[in-house]
Amino acid sequence: MKTAKEIRVKADVKEVLTKLGIRYKERGTEIQAQCMSGTHPDADPSWSIHNEPMTDRHGLFHCFGCRWSGDIFNLVRKVKGCTFLEAVEFVGKCKRSRIEITGKDATEEDYMRTFNTREAYPIEPPKGLRPIENGTLCMKYLAERGVGREEIDLYGLLDWRWRSRVFVPITRKKMLVTWIARSYNESNPKILYPKGEKIGTHWGLFGFDQVADYSHAPKEASLSEGWISAIRVAQAGFRNSIAVCGAMLTEEQAEDLAWTEKLIIWKEGDAAGKVFMKDVMLWLAEREVEVVSMPKGKDPADFIPSQLKQLYNRR
Repeated sequence: MKTAKEIRVKADVKEVLTKLGIRYKERGTEIQAQCMSGTHPDADPSWSIHNEPMTDRHGLFHCFGCRWSGDIFNLVRKVKGCTFLEAVEFVGKCKRSRIEITGKDATEEDYMRTFNTREAYPIEPPKGLRPIENGTLCMKYLAERGVGREEIDLYGLLDWRWRSRVFVPITRKKMLVTWIARSYNESNPKILYPKGEKIGTHWGLFGFDQVADYSHAPKEASLSEGWISAIRVAQAGFRNSIAVCGAMLTEEQAEDLAWTEKLIIWKEGDAAGKVFMKDVMLWLAEREVEVVSMPKGKDPADFIPSQLKQLYNRR
């Protein structure tokens, strides 16, 4: 089964536009058309989509009038008013990217999980993990960061004692998708990932399993860069607190947020925070977005819950 990105980079953009009834003009490697966001008149087309097959840019669009951005699946969902799964099927049936969806009873969640399946899925955790006990260096580090026993149990944090690290599992349906391990004695590197992995290629979102039932929950989520930040935001009373565990939001992670209608972005006060915001606006531009900006050099983990509420009120 192909991933969403593989389908997108091979998509026949012109055929998709034609089937959607969108009239267009070609301008080199871009295709221009009237914006379909429905938020502004666009007599002089300000919307364009990249037409560079087999490149990362292929199938991505942007409107210079209303700043609506996204990928070809976002476009199909907007025009047809369909689900993510239906948009994938629609694009996949176009010539260059023809695919088949197997299983009559397959749901959107099942198909999204297929996108997030790798050969080694679920992956194996490292050896030597232990429960986090009171009085240990691991517990002391977490307590200093405001993480208590309730959060340790909720998120399944463990002590990788012989490496002096907090083991942070990132799961989907209780299956281990990936993990990070944060040093609690400031040894380098501060963070370890599964062998051969880079955080920018991660499929999972920290806290995804703690969204009890996102098909019925308020379709709102808080999105942070770091896992401790996500915990602190949850402590401040913001539901569905999730983290990308890095400064990048990948396309695959964005797919896991397809159920959201509103996002509260907890933007860190550094250059990485600006990069993070660009990714958010690229992949999640259709959502209602509120931005809570941290002071320079700070992130949500640096504040107590009451202070985060005050920062939110000044969003």
